[in-house]
Amino acid sequence: MAGNPPDRLLLPREFAADLRVSQMTVSRLIHDGEIPATRVGCFWRIYESGYREYLIDTGLSPEIAFGMELFGRQWLLTVEEVAGRLHVCKMTIYRLIQQTGQLSAIRITNHKHSAYRIPDFEYDAYLRKLGLADLTCTGDGHRSAG
Repeated sequence: MAGNPPDRLLLPREFAADLRVSQMTVSRLIHDGEIPATRVGCFWRIYESGYREYLIDTGLSPEIAFGMELFGRQWLLTVEEVAGRLHVCKMTIYRLIQQTGQLSAIRITNHKHSAYRIPDFEYDAYLRKLGLADLTCTGDGHRSAG
């Protein structure tokens, strides 16, 4: 479409780092057709718009995914990190995500394995619901006061 800027291409390692998964997971997602990518010579490159589409497909709202593209991708926390910060077991976090829906997360799947990643702003929103706003994350995933 005329007037639209060209889609930026991401390295698979950038995609893997953002989602906090291995590069092998990203390779499998590319080969399974779950991530729009193209070959440049013998290397894979992922369309940035494909990154946003993948996040939407995994459960993130389109508005948030679009905002992540405009303002930079957000830090994604693992279930283990959230459990450690709240001093609860991982099963408690899985229940908050799967059964009660109190904690929003994206689900990353490949073949037989799946993993949840919790955007830091969702973690912060959950803490505010609990009245623990003083433990919210900064953009780098560390706790900050107020």
